Amino acid sequence: MPRFVTVLALLGALALSACAGFPDLDDTITGQARRAPFPGLMPIEEILAGAGAADRTAAEAAARSMAWRAERLRARQAAIRRAVIIDDRTRRRMAQAVARHAG
Repeated sequence: MPRFVTVLALLGALALSACAGFPDLDDTITGQARRAPFPGLMPIEEILAGAGAADRTAAEAAARSMAWRAERLRARQAAIRRAVIIDDRTRRRMAQAVARHAG
């Protein structure tokens, strides 16, 4: 019985929280911000040139990390393409089993 009461209380709390209104965020944007054009894309070199030393170091570390991750993904992709996952004998047995059970 205590478990039922706990579940019922949790469901009641969930139902009440669903009735909460969503905050009106439209009024938090200024008119000037609404009229401003979208920012353009900039080369990373220009962004880093305007950054402080700590920001530059962090950005360069992030760039190195992303380059390392991209290289690891390329290596995994190459390994998967080279791998023979299902040998010919197993492939024939699988095809025979599918043919047996398809009819």
